[in-house]
Amino acid sequence: MSDDEYAKGEIEPSWKKRFNVDKLRSKMETAMRNYFDKNPYSTEDAAYMSQELSKIIRDKILPSDSDSTKLRMPRHKIIVQVFLGQKKEQKICLTAKGYWDHYVDNYVSLTYDDDPDFFCSAIIFGLYCD
Repeated sequence: MSDDEYAKGEIEPSWKKRFNVDKLRSKMETAMRNYFDKNPYSTEDAAYMSQELSKIIRDKILPSDSDSTKLRMPRHKIIVQVFLGQKKEQKICLTAKGYWDHYVDNYVSLTYDDDPDFFCSAIIFGLYCD
């Protein structure tokens, strides 16, 4: 157990390796914008598009051995959820429920709402596992 990995002997990540909301939000926004610039929304493909976009977002933030620009969040379980739907003057409320440790767990959410025909909300949960 090194000081880089844990904060002062505790079983918590150091500040450098915590779930970084600002960096994740910018990466998620870039991924969503790029995806919808290339792929127009269609109601028939909405389920496939939401699965594909969640994989793209996950792959953009999770580190690999060859890419050092991705975020390093050791021991965090990353969960990505994407909700994609057609706008028809309705209101939608998304909720999530679970056990939470406010010191080490966090989330980031973003809604892509630039198109008058559809909406897309994405949530990334980072749950610290010790």
